[in-house]
Amino acid sequence: MVKPTVRKLNHKPERRADRRVSSELSKQDLSQVLPAIWEAETLDKSIQEALEAIRAEFGYTLLWMGLYDRFTHQLTTRGVIANGPRRFSHTSLALHPGDLLEQVVVQQQPMVVADIRDESRAGAWARIAQAFELQGTVILPIQRRGICFGLMLLGSRRWGIEPGILENSTLLAINNALAEAIHQNALEDQRQQTKQPAKPLLSLLNSLNSLSGLDDRLKAVADETQLFVETPVSVYWLEPRGRSFWCRVGKLQGKPNSAVPVNEMQALYQSFCAGEIVSIGEAEGSLKASMANRLMQHLAVQSLMAAPIMYQGELQGFMTIEGASPRIWSSTEKDYVQGIAHLISLAMPVSEMDAALSKVKSDHLLSAGVTRSIHSDRDWQHVLELCVEQLAARIGSDQLIVLSLNPDRGGFDLCYRTGSSNSSSIERSEPWLPLETVDEQMLRRAHSPVSVENLANELKFGSWRSHFQAMGVKSMLVSNTSAGQTPEGIVIVTDKIERRWSQAERELVQTLSSQIGLILHQWQLQRQTDQQAQLHEAFQWGMRSLQRLTKLEVLDQSATRHIAQLLHVPLVAIITWDNGAAFAQASHVLLQNNRFKVDANRQISLEADAVINWAASTEGLLTLRLEDLPADGQQWISGPAGTQILAMALRTAPEHEPNAVIVLADNANRQWSDEQTTLLAIMVNQLAWCRRHLKLTTAMLSHQQQLTQLNWYKQHQIEDLNAGFKECLKQINLQPTVGAKADNPRQQLLGQKMNTLSERLSLVTYHERWALKTFCRSTPLVSLLKRATARANPLIQERQLWSKVHCESNLTLSGDITKIEFVLYELIAKSCARSPVGDRVDIWCRPIDEQWLEISITDEGSVLPAVLQELTQGRPIDLLSPSSLQQPENSHLWVCQSLMQQLGGEFTLSQMEDGRTLSRIVLPLAQTDSSLLKV
Repeated sequence: MVKPTVRKLNHKPERRADRRVSSELSKQDLSQVLPAIWEAETLDKSIQEALEAIRAEFGYTLLWMGLYDRFTHQLTTRGVIANGPRRFSHTSLALHPGDLLEQVVVQQQPMVVADIRDESRAGAWARIAQAFELQGTVILPIQRRGICFGLMLLGSRRWGIEPGILENSTLLAINNALAEAIHQNALEDQRQQTKQPAKPLLSLLNSLNSLSGLDDRLKAVADETQLFVETPVSVYWLEPRGRSFWCRVGKLQGKPNSAVPVNEMQALYQSFCAGEIVSIGEAEGSLKASMANRLMQHLAVQSLMAAPIMYQGELQGFMTIEGASPRIWSSTEKDYVQGIAHLISLAMPVSEMDAALSKVKSDHLLSAGVTRSIHSDRDWQHVLELCVEQLAARIGSDQLIVLSLNPDRGGFDLCYRTGSSNSSSIERSEPWLPLETVDEQMLRRAHSPVSVENLANELKFGSWRSHFQAMGVKSMLVSNTSAGQTPEGIVIVTDKIERRWSQAERELVQTLSSQIGLILHQWQLQRQTDQQAQLHEAFQWGMRSLQRLTKLEVLDQSATRHIAQLLHVPLVAIITWDNGAAFAQASHVLLQNNRFKVDANRQISLEADAVINWAASTEGLLTLRLEDLPADGQQWISGPAGTQILAMALRTAPEHEPNAVIVLADNANRQWSDEQTTLLAIMVNQLAWCRRHLKLTTAMLSHQQQLTQLNWYKQHQIEDLNAGFKECLKQINLQPTVGAKADNPRQQLLGQKMNTLSERLSLVTYHERWALKTFCRSTPLVSLLKRATARANPLIQERQLWSKVHCESNLTLSGDITKIEFVLYELIAKSCARSPVGDRVDIWCRPIDEQWLEISITDEGSVLPAVLQELTQGRPIDLLSPSSLQQPENSHLWVCQSLMQQLGGEFTLSQMEDGRTLSRIVLPLAQTDSSLLKV
């Protein structure tokens, strides 16, 4: 016994005399009390004797004794002695966790309470104490060898306890005697309930001889067994092909979902194959009980005996004895059931057994569904429905959810959901956020589903709590479809009431979630295959368009039609503009729904339009809603409320300026998958390059056509001028000479010049008719400068400029002198043109080394920075962007630069530090051993 506990109060309680001073009974008196308890005719009389003896000895106000029922976990009143007229009306008292009475029952240790009325854990006894005015209370367990039979409660109207009451030998002796009496009474009840199996076995042997069919014999055996054990009996038969047990006799016979697959009760199956009988009841441990949990769940029983039916050493089925409530199976019942199972084996006709085995039908929808090949979305959805519905039916859950990992977004997508409640259903498109690190590690390490018995008291799966609350979930099982690995799929079994999930339910969910994981994995592979096929198709479309389509309008039309078909969108439009333009326009619009509209005639301002500017400044796809656009009345796109808009600029390279935007529109509930956005980005990129290729080709062809026409026109003009010049020269030569004029040197020199000019015109019109050619020769530097400045002299005089040539040596130049002279003249002329009136132009000549000569022209004029930048860095990489060098007033600079590079020289234009403009050309010098002809 433990030392009694006394509750101390801050005030002195009112003392009432209801107990006389404790004194030990004599051995003679004790020897009379104990036999009276043991030898009483009934248990109630034994209890009454014990209570009266305690009252006579200790004088308590209320003495109560209750027997403990471990099945209902409550105390049943069996004896009460109370002072006064008030009656004790409580026939039974339930035990609750944390109560004083439950503590005494579980710990089997007595307890003393100073004032039970103020005890918060007294439960119903607090109210009873108020009614009977009880204070000090002693609670004693009635136990024998670790088994608690009940409690004895001794209540007093006085506060506190009598010291040493729990060590009192008289009280202990009476308590032990009462425990022994209860134990003997239980043994007697057990002896009276013992059954004799011999008579029903003999009766059954006689009746089996008159029955011919196996089903009739099994039915007779089940009926007789049910009479003996007084619980339902079923016979399950093994279907070898489907590896499942189906109900041949019993309450589930002929009903759907009556089969039990072998893989769901593998341990029980192995025991049956070994010929072992399995009994699950109150006395068996949880380890043994878990072996038959699946079968007990299938039969909806709390206790079970199952015996195998063997035939020629092979398992044919088993018989179940089904208890609706937990119970202890007696050894007689076990022997009887085992004997009945052997009797069935002996009474089984061989011919009928073989015929029956060939005709048994099995329900193998689940296994067939799992092994079915997946060829399309419809197939995998159907297979998933089969697995989920089977699991939901067998587990008896309120609803079941299947999630698959979304690696792009990082969360999960809802693949399938079943359940009876639609009022609080969540949308399929609603995202499931990524799991917290703790939850993800828990699922990865768990080899069975994670159970939540009461969601309100748990902190697990906080990321999804809003979903669960919306569905009214109170308890659930969460299973990883790939146990031991990072979750790729998750199966969630939920219930709307608090629930303790059994081990069988966990095993079943884990098994089927693994099969569902296989389906999800196959589906992911199928989706990847479809995505690769679509990507391939998109690439093929881009290549075909690039190779076949030669008109920009046809390309835009083909692109919008292809995108609309592939993404199933009601509106696709392409907004285009020319590089450097101020306005854009919808060049092509494809509409498949009248609720969406695009104003194709509106001029869209590139500077003010939100969609174009947002798309151009976004790297990739821009997603927005119609309501996000500014309400300025300048919108060119319209649609229903919540319309989703996807826009993407047609950009080919970071340094290229976009000149088009593709726009897609769809309803508010449209969900864009990562595969679809990836496909769209690829197609837009392909379209951008195709459009750039066609625009460049068109621009170059147009430019080539213009240059060809200009060259043709100038060629014919030169030919016509050359013909007229020759005719004039011929007439001059045919005129008769008058006196000494024929010997006039000036006239002879004029004729020579005219002949030279005629030859040069013939050379240009004949040798350089459609392309430039290089005629390499040499000339003195001074002659070249003299001819170039002479050409520019009229302009110098017109601008009143002061010019000077700084040349210290007369070197010889080598190259196409005519073209070099034209370049030098062009640069001097442009320097004069941009110089202020009355200013100066200087020409500087300086040999760089033995091979190169530098000629620099300085002036006080200015050149646009964009022109200087393009001459230094080259034309813009984006050939469609406007170029300053392509302007008519600056094109001569680009011609001079490119021509000097072609002739082996160099031309640069720059701004000096003092603000002057420097035109610099580098020319090759003639070699000393050159055999070139001088002009």
